[in-house]
Amino acid sequence: MISNVTALISSMASVAASAMLIRSVTNEFIPHEVLSFFSSQIHGIKQHFSSQLSIVIEEFQGLSKNQLYEAAEAYSGSKGTLSAHRVKAGKSEDDKRLAFVIGKNQEVRDDFDGVEVRWKLVCNVYRYHNSISENLRPEIRSYELSFHKKHKEKILNSYLPYVLERGKAIKEGNLVAKLHKHECEGYWKREAMNFNHPISFKIIAIDSELKKEIIDGLDKFLNGKEFYEKTGRAWKREYLLYGPPGTASLASSQPWPIILTMISMI
Repeated sequence: MISNVTALISSMASVAASAMLIRSVTNEFIPHEVLSFFSSQIHGIKQHFSSQLSIVIEEFQGLSKNQLYEAAEAYSGSKGTLSAHRVKAGKSEDDKRLAFVIGKNQEVRDDFDGVEVRWKLVCNVYRYHNSISENLRPEIRSYELSFHKKHKEKILNSYLPYVLERGKAIKEGNLVAKLHKHECEGYWKREAMNFNHPISFKIIAIDSELKKEIIDGLDKFLNGKEFYEKTGRAWKREYLLYGPPGTASLASSQPWPIILTMISMI
């Protein structure tokens, strides 16, 4: 019995050593491009017979940051605290609370209207092939979204727009409000400080109907950004005071003096 176990362990060690030798020789004598080509071909064959479909969301779109990538990062991070084995946590000066991002090659599962999807953060290192920049190894990051092929239309038309909207809301909801000022001391200097004033609509003592009217007016202004973008007009903060041309504004409404009073108290 012991001899059989010893023989099995010896065989496994021989196979492992042979595999490591083959891998070492392959990496040494076969160009990286050739290995990548065969790897992509094998992956393509597997994908052809697979019932799963994958969407790759790269970090950059041309020279600009991919907004869908940023949304996916925030959205998958909020899900990753529940199912991922490794999650990165951090907090910048501009964040209200901790922000989470799933770790490299970690997978997060999500459910959308009964459809199971999987998010995976894929990180590849680009290797330069010259002595000057051989130490420069930038990381190319992307999110891979996998799901069953039969749900393709729902994912493209409903789930991805939902992730874009939800991820944006998560990022904006975690931002600290700031007050900005400009000073001229021989040169223009811009400074900012966190805005943490104790006064809020929850504790201010005013008539409930009047409070609702003020909040509705402010919400209407805040939610008008998308409308003005669609109509090709600028969404300006002075509209809060004067309103867009030809429309009524908060400045002409009864609650406005109270709003000005609250602003002056800040």
